[in-house]
Order: sequence, then C-alpha cells, then structure tokens
Amino acid sequence: MKQVKTARWMSVFALACGTLALSGSAHANTEVTGTVQAFESVSSYASAPGNGDLRVWLNGVPAICPGATDGSWGFVNANDANFKGIMTTVALAFSMGKSILIGSQLQAIGTGSYCGINYVRIMG
Repeated sequence: MKQVKTARWMSVFALACGTLALSGSAHANTEVTGTVQAFESVSSYASAPGNGDLRVWLNGVPAICPGATDGSWGFVNANDANFKGIMTTVALAFSMGKSILIGSQLQAIGTGSYCGINYVRIMG
C-alpha cells in the first residue's frame, strides 16, 4: 500500500513540474541591459494605478521585450508588490548614470502586448 501512495504522489509531482515547465517557457523572461534614457510616473489622469504606472526607456535598446506592441519601454504598476523597489532602483541608476539589467515579460493588455518589468538590477 505504501508503494502505491508513493507512486501516486510521484506522478502528481511529475505532472505539476511538467505543467510549471510548460507555463514557464510560454512566458519566458527577457533580460536587457542599458542606461536609463528616461522614466516617467503616470498619474491618475492616465488611469493609474494599473496603466503602466512607471515606464522605463533604455539607451541603445530598441526593444525591452521583443514582440511587444511597443517594446521600446517597460512598465511596472503601482499595485505590483515590487513597484517601490523597481522605482527606486531605476531612479538611482538614472541619477548615477549606471547601467541596469531589466527582466521583463510580455503581458497582454487590451488588444496589444507590453513589457511588464519583473525585476531590475544595477550593473557595475
């Protein structure tokens, strides 16, 4: 009986891992590095929060995530858990002239897709 329970548990675990692997590959992160060209904080007149509240452009990076409707910028929303950390890191890198690495992912919004920023890291 114990072998049956173990085998059942292992097959459930394998199925879960396979599902996670498939979902991860369908929405893979894109990483790009560059200096911050500009960033803007969108206010409530532009439907904030939740409408690309912080938008970031990088110098020399034509697409933060390829395949987006407008891939030239990435965003994070004020209601995202990491909003304050990303905003602080972007502002600090901009003021210091440092490069940042942006990890982003395509997000379907309305009839298009845009680059949702998942994480940032100051380089060098």
